[in-house]
Amino acid sequence: MSLLWFFLSLVFLMGFAQLYTAWKISNLRELGVYPQKGEATIPDVIRLRDAGLNTWAIRCYREINKVGLREAKSSVSGLGK
Repeated sequence: MSLLWFFLSLVFLMGFAQLYTAWKISNLRELGVYPQKGEATIPDVIRLRDAGLNTWAIRCYREINKVGLREAKSSVSGLGK
């Protein structure tokens, strides 16, 4: 029974994390900080990185290039240098 509660708690936390991330991206898009869906470009990634939003720059890079986390991290750190 406790394993069931653990699993349900884990599912709830993962769902909450997904909702929080979607809310955060929505707010960043409304502020004009994060590009609209499908409109992201490499200059947007560089702008996010230079503004100190490295996590969002990596997410944006992954959205553009459909690559893994490790490749995106190394690529974002080397962009524009």
